[in-house]
Amino acid sequence: IATLPGRPASGRPEGRPGFWLLLAIVLVLAALPVGRLLLQALASDALAPLLAPASLRAAWHSIESGVLSGLLALVLGGGMALLLGVTDLPQRRSIGILFVLSMLMAPQVTALAFTVMAGPASPLLNALGVAPAAGTPNPLVGRGGVILVLGLHHAPLVTILLLAGLKTVPHELVEAAAMDGAGQHTILARIVLPLLVPQLTAAALLAFVAAFGNFGIPALLGMPAGYLTLPTLIFRELVGNGLGVIDRAALLAVAMLVLVLLPAGGAAVVLARSATRRSTERALGRFWRLGRWRPAALALAWAMVALVLFLPLGALLASALAPTYGARLTPSSATLSHFAEVLWRQDVTVRAFRNSFLFAGGAALLLALVAVPVGHALDRAPARARQLLLPLIELPYALPGI
Repeated sequence: IATLPGRPASGRPEGRPGFWLLLAIVLVLAALPVGRLLLQALASDALAPLLAPASLRAAWHSIESGVLSGLLALVLGGGMALLLGVTDLPQRRSIGILFVLSMLMAPQVTALAFTVMAGPASPLLNALGVAPAAGTPNPLVGRGGVILVLGLHHAPLVTILLLAGLKTVPHELVEAAAMDGAGQHTILARIVLPLLVPQLTAAALLAFVAAFGNFGIPALLGMPAGYLTLPTLIFRELVGNGLGVIDRAALLAVAMLVLVLLPAGGAAVVLARSATRRSTERALGRFWRLGRWRPAALALAWAMVALVLFLPLGALLASALAPTYGARLTPSSATLSHFAEVLWRQDVTVRAFRNSFLFAGGAALLLALVAVPVGHALDRAPARARQLLLPLIELPYALPGI
């Protein structure tokens, strides 16, 4: 396969200075902070906090919620990706945009929305007359709620990755199989899914790591029920008083790194062995004809969008319009006074919006200036160098934001 003008052959670096600059950037931005955290943990005189019952329970909860929510995200996000990518589902563009749009909600906002939606004081459920009885515990507070909301929140990540993977499947293979008499199910099971193994592996890893390091959802849904994960346990250590707070938090953070590196390393090996460069004149087309199942598939797709976006946002809006917490929302009781109070009478809201736009905009600009050149240089680095640098780049992502 001919290379583009100016592009080096695959597996050979474009230039030594560029490679060493890439290595320096990765070391400074990824390896150095994690290494400093590791030194802080090793400098601690006592490793007992790692073996404490609370730490072991939190580690198990992190693994449990990460694995189960990752599987849920893989099923939901993978199903949505197949509906959008290989079937003749109508309204695909609108469904895809809205489904991915739910990912833009911050995890703590997502958790708050589901908490408000499912509780006995839910204005939305009260307006529909299906709210749980007063005094009933919120069904989403606890282990099940953490896993469910994490899975729903990370499903769009899986969809994005698998849709990109579907574009790499040559449509010629599908046409050849169809001409040979293969049915839709056979083409999907014998051709498309096997070629998506690297993307499926990467999607599962991404969903697990994102859930493993998530703080907002376990904090709002898990902590009130005593379901602590490592990020929430680190938070509890940091807000506590006494000597050695930083050391204990660093130890727990390093434990998180160790636990997440095992599946990350295994997935990296799978990706390295199965990833190949495929040349195709046409990307995979929508070969699956839904036929009489089209209305049902469309209803299912919109139900998934409603579950991850419309219902949580509707619950937040209903709570904001209700006159008081827990009051029944009706057209006559709805009020905009809360919006007026928060948006125009409280200066702290204006400062919060300004700071959020400043931090988000600055971070996006910095990422555009740094991540794009780094990705460009990494694509031209030797294969062994990529295998070394990719785990280093992914290390900080494994840590919780705290």
